[in-house]
Amino acid sequence: MSAEERKKKSSRSSRSFAVRAAKVMRTGNSLKGVPYRYGGSTPRGFDCSGFTSYVYRKAGVSLPRRASIQRAKARRISRSSARKGDLVFFHDSRGRVYHVGIYAGGNRTLHSGRPGTRVSTVNIWTRNVSF
Repeated sequence: MSAEERKKKSSRSSRSFAVRAAKVMRTGNSLKGVPYRYGGSTPRGFDCSGFTSYVYRKAGVSLPRRASIQRAKARRISRSSARKGDLVFFHDSRGRVYHVGIYAGGNRTLHSGRPGTRVSTVNIWTRNVSF
């Protein structure tokens, strides 16, 4: 493949990422206010991985249902490379994934947090995250 062909392919994939990320953010933001529901994966209620899998499915991407499996299947990127629409995974002190959200830029995540909360955008509360 020539340098020009690689540049065109890279440009297309960047454009497709931007389009998909915009759809992820638009869909996710439209669900703000939906209540947390353990095991939930519909606009009637979401848990964290139910929220991310629903939002990404609407953008044409199939994700596994559990946060830890989403992490295992995702391509890791550096924090400095993270863009709006990327998944952000939260880890305990042993490195186990306990939560997932959608990176909203500016050290913020769009997520379905815990019982008694609703889908919202909040500051990332720990350094134990991966993208």
